[in-house]
Amino acid sequence: MSNATLTIYNASAGSGKTTTLVREILKIILSGNDIAIREVLGMTFTNAVANELKKRMVEVLYDVTFNSNKFDELKNKYFKDISLSEEEVVQKCKTALIYILHHYTDLSLQTIDSFFNRILKGFAKELNYSYNIANNLSEKFYKIFGAELIEPAFELQKNFVGKLLMTTKYCIRYEIDQCPKYNLQSNNQNLFLVNNGNLFKLVFDCKNCLMKIYYEKAKDSSNRCK
Repeated sequence: MSNATLTIYNASAGSGKTTTLVREILKIILSGNDIAIREVLGMTFTNAVANELKKRMVEVLYDVTFNSNKFDELKNKYFKDISLSEEEVVQKCKTALIYILHHYTDLSLQTIDSFFNRILKGFAKELNYSYNIANNLSEKFYKIFGAELIEPAFELQKNFVGKLLMTTKYCIRYEIDQCPKYNLQSNNQNLFLVNNGNLFKLVFDCKNCLMKIYYEKAKDSSNRCK
């Protein structure tokens, strides 16, 4: 097993972070005996950045393969650290481009939310995950991933008062120093979230360190977290 390394690029806007990331990703993809598309995971905060990385990747691979006039420029920018001949670089870029075009979802450059949603879908059956769907296509899609608890989307339900919307390890009680495991003087007052006039009740499963969020009918409360 090779030793893992951590490389941090501390750079300001417009300094070439995207170019650097694409160069490092290409190094991973092209340096081995096989095209290692599936060995790369890139996570970003926004869809715009994820899409820009994908776009730049495909553009570089395409230009290397089909635009020989740009090869020298691209070689110095993206491939100077790869120990391959020019012919090998072109051939591997062509192979990688064809693979990506046929297996685009294997190019895992995505937001953090998308990554965890992908993991959740993959273990839907094991997690007993309940999907909310808005149409038949959605239902068929989730069933492929093994989801067994399927119900109409939240906004399509006529009576959703008291519905469990989310179970999460993130705990507001812990964040405000009211976790009974660490603060023996914590109180058990009811907590609510308010969003656009909607009231959501927080229920705490302290034994399992879980916070559950329920939709609550509108009412006045002096203990609301906004």
